[in-house]
This record gives sequence, structure tokens and C-alpha cells, in this order.
Amino acid sequence: MDTVSKFENLINILIQQTNSNTIRWNIGIPPKNLSYGTDDFFPLFLYTEYQSQSLGLYLRRYRYYHDESEYSWCEDTVFCIIKDDYIVYKYEKNSPALLDLFDKASQQVSGIDNLFK
Repeated sequence: MDTVSKFENLINILIQQTNSNTIRWNIGIPPKNLSYGTDDFFPLFLYTEYQSQSLGLYLRRYRYYHDESEYSWCEDTVFCIIKDDYIVYKYEKNSPALLDLFDKASQQVSGIDNLFK
């Protein structure tokens, strides 16, 4: 099984476990190596523990330069594996499952479900 398939399978498992509240996501500060040397902005960084692994989800906003002075802001959703406060692997594919996981994890940390109890 290739790496993309492994990550898509893991993301689908995490979606199910997030929906059932088997795993809990938390808001955190992005690891330092994520932003060193860049102008990228990280408005939301989420993390959890799954099978003794630290996993993260985050939004990355960055400037996409069209030429030397013209740019537009772009946004990516990224899934990552964290070891010792370093991101050791990033999964940045344009994936509907990844967007769904980020949405579900964001809803979980927001506590929106508690408002309707």
C-alpha cells in the first residue's frame, strides 16, 4: 500500500473516531519548525494522540506570488505526524477526507455540541 493510501485510510479512521468521540482533539501551538523561515500563518493548529503517536491538523495560509510584487493568499489543510515537537511528516494532498476530518475536529474543539444539550 502506498503512502497516500495509508494516510487516506488513517484519515478515514480518525473521522470515525472523532465522530464517536473516541479520540479528542485539542487546540495547540504549532511546532517551531513549521514557521521558521516563512511568512506562513497558521490560524488553527489541532493535535491528538492516536496509538501512541502525536498527530496534528492545521490550516496554513501563505502568499502565492504571481510575480515579484503581485500575490494572493492561499490556504491549505495539512495533516502531520509530530515527534519531539517537530513535524516529521506532512500530508498536504487536496483530499475531501482531510477537509472533512479538519471540519469534524474543529467542531469537536469548539464545543458546539455542548450548546445544544
